[in-house]
Amino acid sequence: MFKVWSSFFSFRYRTEHGERYFHDIAVQEFLSAVVATARDRVESVPKGQRHWRAQLGSDDEPCRDLDGQIVDYRAVAYPA
Repeated sequence: MFKVWSSFFSFRYRTEHGERYFHDIAVQEFLSAVVATARDRVESVPKGQRHWRAQLGSDDEPCRDLDGQIVDYRAVAYPA
């Protein structure tokens, strides 16, 4: 388990501002905890489920009936 709730933030700071490839004890402990608990965070994604890249918000796409009239909207990813 992680030593303290802020372990990730400490790891991130040390990686961004310190020795990126030479880890101190705190970083080594954090990485060991990540490896030890990784299987607990694995999730399966059902086939056919729609996903888009991480981004705040979404766009709306009109849903039309057979006559072409807009009857509803659905959330879709922002355009490229």
